[in-house]
Parts: sequence; structure tokens; C-alpha cells
Amino acid sequence: MRTRILVGTLTALAVALSSAHAASLSIGDAQLSTGSPTASLTVTLNEAVIGRNVTVNYTTTACTAFAGVDYTQQSNQLTFTSGQMYRTVDIPLNTAPGVGTREFRVVLSNPTHATLGTSSGRVWVRHALGARVPARGDYAGNGAAPDGRSDLVFHEQIECGGPTCEPGDRDRTCPTSGTGTCPGQNFTSTLYTPNGWTLLTPSDFDGNGVRDLLWQYDGTHELATRLAGQAQVETPPAAPPVTVDPNAPEFFGTGDFNGDGRADLARWNATTRVVSFAVAPGTPPEDHAHPFPQPVVGTPGSTPIGTADLSGDGLPDLLWRNDGSGQFRLQVLSLGGTGPAFVDQAMQPTLLAGQFWQLQAWGDFDGNGTEDLVWQNSASTKMVVWLMDHNVRICGDFLSPDSWPGELVGPR
Repeated sequence: MRTRILVGTLTALAVALSSAHAASLSIGDAQLSTGSPTASLTVTLNEAVIGRNVTVNYTTTACTAFAGVDYTQQSNQLTFTSGQMYRTVDIPLNTAPGVGTREFRVVLSNPTHATLGTSSGRVWVRHALGARVPARGDYAGNGAAPDGRSDLVFHEQIECGGPTCEPGDRDRTCPTSGTGTCPGQNFTSTLYTPNGWTLLTPSDFDGNGVRDLLWQYDGTHELATRLAGQAQVETPPAAPPVTVDPNAPEFFGTGDFNGDGRADLARWNATTRVVSFAVAPGTPPEDHAHPFPQPVVGTPGSTPIGTADLSGDGLPDLLWRNDGSGQFRLQVLSLGGTGPAFVDQAMQPTLLAGQFWQLQAWGDFDGNGTEDLVWQNSASTKMVVWLMDHNVRICGDFLSPDSWPGELVGPR
């Protein structure tokens, strides 16, 4: 009797089983203090591999931080020997003074004897902040002094069911971290507000260097401003009259449009297709020594969606989007010459297709002096932040976690 051993079949089965249970490689993030000489990121195997080496390539990729300026470009290979589960990637940093917080990434590729899990690690390099325009909606850093970066504002409706429960809605601010995320939903402040009012955005409407609050009444779209002075006032006024001109222009953004040192309102009339500018309610009237720009007439089929500073000069610009194609049009504000005026400038990317993605907030979330854009998908409610270098998107990241309390309302 002869016995035949099917070596090929058994070997294939062994390889298939090995592949099905292959170990997975992941890389972590690194957030660094000012002056750190090295960024260290840990690469982890989720289980030990016995009897053979695991290798993986890594390379640095620019985002808002750049090789040769903020860090040293690296491309190399890591080797995990039999049983080894942790290795470290060290990236030399440039510790010279810079602006704000800048980001680059370390990307894994081409693993052997393992698969890829989290393949991209993010590094935030914090430079010392110099003198610069205060960030829009910079509530506070760690619940205390402003940290030079914009914070996210959410409006949340809550139920009140006990003697210790605050009445009405609440607005919560999220301190941004690197790409504008709020780790663990660690909010710096919670503002409880009467029912019917929504906090639109914080800004300095009277030019005293202290943030004020702009509110809108849900039933009538009436606007009201609470000026802070030295003691912060968080509550809005009583409900306004129920009659409001239905043809009145609607608020869509803030900014110092005439260079007088205080934030103004940008308003859009969808009927006449005109953008106009006005001082905030309850603030001194327009200073005629600092006139507003002339009203801007929109092109057919386009809507103004934001007033982000995409030129990095501390002045708000107008960002338009075509209702059908998603094509962008950027108009940069200039205060020189004969008075304030808007000049067309290219935008990269040139469009964002898809009706579900809407611009919900903008501010300087990484502290580099240029405002960034936060988009939200109305179908999935997921949000993504575009980190901008002037009018060019450098990179984009989904905000984490996926679930947020209430509605994102600012800053804007």
C-alpha cells in the first residue's frame, strides 16, 4: 500500500490560515510642546510574530508643516524581530521660532508578514506664538487664557427634569487640538441659555479686546448682541417682537470689514442677491472714517457661504459657492487705495461637489495665521476640517469623535 502526502495542498492551507490571522501594524500620533527637538511615534504590532521578521516602510508627508522648515524629511524601514511588538520612529524637528501649530504625518507602507491598521500618524509641532490677529472664537485654552486657536461652538437642546437642572438650551465650546478635534469631548465651558435663542458666534463686536456673543431668536431670526466688557455676560436678552421683515437680509458671517478694530456682520439677501455689511446690534454706529465696502452683487446661481480670512492678513474675505457645480469663488478684502474693496483670487481646490457638504464654521484651528474651514455632511452629520495655507487647502481630516452634542454653530 502506498500513502500519498499532498504537500502542496497542505502548504497552501497553512499559508491561507497564516494570512487570515496576520498581525496588524498601527502608528500613533505625537503632539509636541514648543521647542521639542524630536517627534517620537510608536509603531505597534497587535500580536507577536514568532519565527520571522516583520518589516514596514515609513515616510514623512507635509501638511501645514514643511520638510526643511519644521522637520527633517525621513524615509526608512522598521524591522520587528521575532516576538517584538513595539518600535519607535524618531523625526528630528526644527526648533527655530515659527507661527502657531503645524502638522505633518508619518505614513506606513509595504508591510511584510503583517497587514496595515492605522497607517498614518500625525505630528503637531507647536511654535511659540508671536504678535498676530486674535483667532476667531478663541474662547480659552484649558478653560483659562486664550491660546491663539479657534474653538468650536455647539448648540444643544436639553430636557430639564430636576431642581439642579439649568433651564433651556446650552451652548458648549470645544478647545481645538491640532486639527480641530475635541478629545474626549472635554469642553471648556457650557453656557445655559433661555429657550428659543441660539448662540451664533463669539466675536469682539465693540473692539475692546474681549469676546462678545451674537444670538439669534429661532422664531423670528432677530439678532441680539451681548457685550462683555470686563465681566463676561453669557445670557441673551428677552424674546424680541414676533414681527420681522421677511425680506431682511440674513446673517451668514462676521469680520472686521472696515478696519476699525471691531467685528461686523455680513448679511445676504437671497431675493436681491446682494451681500451687505452692518455693525452688530447694540454697538456704536458705523464710523464714517472707516466706511464699509460697497454691497457685493452675487453672480446668478451662487451663494455666499463664509467670511473666512483666507489671505492671512487679518481681514475677512468672501467665499462663494455655485449652487449646482460646487465651484468656489474667493473674493479677498483689501483696505488700500480708494477704500475697502474685494478682489477675485483663485481657490484651491476649485470646487466641492455634492449638495450634502455644507460649510458650518471657520477659524484658525491650528494657529498658523490662516483660517481653516469646517464642513459637515447633512446626511451622515460627519464633519471634516480643511487646514488652509492662505487660499490653498494643505490637508483635510475628519473630526473625531463622529458623535457630537447638538448642532455646530460656529465660530463664523
